[in-house]
Amino acid sequence: MAVAGKRSPALYLLAAVVFFGLAIRGGVLSSVVAVMAGLATLTMVVTARVPAQNEDRAMRLETALAGSVLVFAVLGVAGHGSSAAPSSGLDRLPGVLWAGLVVVLFVSRQRGGTRRAVVLVSVVTLAFSILFGINAIESAREGYDVLFLHQEAAEALAAGLNPYTDAVTFPNGAPTAEPGDQIVGYVYPPITAIAYAIGEWTFDDPRYTSLASWVGLLSLFSVWAVRRPRSHLPYLLLLLASLPGWPLVLRAAWTEPFSLLLLAAAAAVWPRGAVSGSWLGLGLASKQYFAVAAPFLFLYRDRVWSRRALLAAIVTVLGVGAGILWGPEAFWIAAVEFHTSTPPRLDSSNLVGLFGIFGLWWSPPVFLPLAVGLGVAALASMRSRDASSAFAALGLALAASFLLSSQAFANYWFLVMGLCLLSLATLADESETAQGALATAR
Repeated sequence: MAVAGKRSPALYLLAAVVFFGLAIRGGVLSSVVAVMAGLATLTMVVTARVPAQNEDRAMRLETALAGSVLVFAVLGVAGHGSSAAPSSGLDRLPGVLWAGLVVVLFVSRQRGGTRRAVVLVSVVTLAFSILFGINAIESAREGYDVLFLHQEAAEALAAGLNPYTDAVTFPNGAPTAEPGDQIVGYVYPPITAIAYAIGEWTFDDPRYTSLASWVGLLSLFSVWAVRRPRSHLPYLLLLLASLPGWPLVLRAAWTEPFSLLLLAAAAAVWPRGAVSGSWLGLGLASKQYFAVAAPFLFLYRDRVWSRRALLAAIVTVLGVGAGILWGPEAFWIAAVEFHTSTPPRLDSSNLVGLFGIFGLWWSPPVFLPLAVGLGVAALASMRSRDASSAFAALGLALAASFLLSSQAFANYWFLVMGLCLLSLATLADESETAQGALATAR
């Protein structure tokens, strides 16, 4: 993105985060409307030009961020998408904490205090995120079928068996499944199988991998915030911690927190082509739907894009190739055919869910979300020239694909929210560079 024009993407990104945060409840009209609004604002981000950050614009952004944290805090207190299973009454407590912390941070900044307040907010955020996460897991030992798939895969790996065969078998808990239907074979890539097996082996629950990933992600944002206490990054930390649907994603054992941590690690070392490419490749190898990002690797341009693309491609191929080496046919059936043959879910937060609300049945062709995602990734990547626009482009490609998929739930939009926050976080570097250039010119 060039430093020109009149439109800043920061508020668009923030609006997209809020909209996707409202979209985590499936099967309701408001969620689908929020998804479409989020997709529209994210499109504006990718097509907008970035002006140099000035003090007035920075203040507006910080105020908007503080207000967004309060919105998410209120949603948390209201129980917006908080649980996948019976849980304790502590689910609503985090919202109160995030609201209190953002007020402390805002008041401190108005009075001139910065780093000390940011350190305090960061420590409290990390400590209580760990406590809230442990409570969420321990208060809901019964989870979705994904939890048991992770556990069965861990047992298969420990026994030296191929997890993509009938060594992993569990009843299909989807509402569209017929009585007696079973999931045969682990349905995620090898890197995810190993990561969640470690959580099962170490803590007797694979969801602790998600919690560790979440804490790692928050820690990265905390480091960024402490290093740049006068930027908008401290507010981003609280916005990340307060994302709607986090307890649901954790309890359900969905793997998006793991993917986000890998992508955030790539963002942290983005100027270093080989290192960032390795982390990016691990992230892309962690979920099948990152296939739509293929054009991004080769159409995105910056100073070290070729090294990043090469390493990312190699690591992605190696990460996915491990499953093929275990057995190509079994891997294809479990990790690819299972997803492409999934019947449309009318409780989705996308177009399938929208039609379902009005009593209509639509089964999108398998190629449609892939083709649209690839096309959007290609167009968005060609407009990207820095880390911020890169993560916005990746989020836009995934969001466009999810909108037309046979299913899209809280974890899908949770991932897109995380990518938008990574885009906002890396935007801080661009803003500081622009301010420095202006100061030098003066």
